[in-house]
Amino acid sequence: MSPTLFDAHVAVDPSLWWEDELMTDRLEELFKTDVSTYLYVSSRGPRERDAGHERFVKLLVERAPKSTRWIYEVLDGEDHGSVVHRSVYRGLEQYFDHYPLEEP
Repeated sequence: MSPTLFDAHVAVDPSLWWEDELMTDRLEELFKTDVSTYLYVSSRGPRERDAGHERFVKLLVERAPKSTRWIYEVLDGEDHGSVVHRSVYRGLEQYFDHYPLEEP
């Protein structure tokens, strides 16, 4: 894992249960450093929140360094195929929200 390789990360409806919640374990290790990054995570909804998602969000809330800007968003009414389009758009929109738009 190379946490400084990218400035921003967009995770679309991740399978946080995979490999006994390996992704959350790695994030927990990463948060032991003062990583400066942007993380957008989407989840499709409505669906039952599994323990993997609950643990992931709890980790973000309780342990994310102040230098980490993160957003976890449930996109209701989407399925695993349709959530991709909205997630990529929303993730980029949120990341670039502080850039001024120039008038033509």
